[in-house]
Amino acid sequence: MCSSLNVSSLLTEAAVHSVYQYHYAVFEDANAASGDGTTHAQAVNPFWGASPATSRAAGVSPAMQGYFFSFIKTGGDPNKLRKSGSPVWYTYNQQSMQRMLFPNDPAEVGMEYVSVDLRAKCKYWSEIGPSIGQ
Repeated sequence: MCSSLNVSSLLTEAAVHSVYQYHYAVFEDANAASGDGTTHAQAVNPFWGASPATSRAAGVSPAMQGYFFSFIKTGGDPNKLRKSGSPVWYTYNQQSMQRMLFPNDPAEVGMEYVSVDLRAKCKYWSEIGPSIGQ
């Protein structure tokens, strides 16, 4: 998460005005039981609508598709053609650090603030990055 937050912050510093950030936090029962949570690239299937109908990802798929395809079709606006009833996806900036949350419960899709805890973790990794060759 820190890498994408850092890139988003750098883009806003460079005066890119339409930066959108999201947090995909859907995880299936097996991942919850194993402690894996949401794994890397797990958002690919719901983006393409390829999640099994019984999966939790299938629930957030319509909202994700609406935002992402709107972004593509309009040249950068995830809201214009979003799924009816979906909340507005606000742009990211370094002050508010808001991003769209795609959680297990599709009724809770909406904006969230990056937690103070995650901000502190990302700051730590940024600070030690040079000393570990990153």
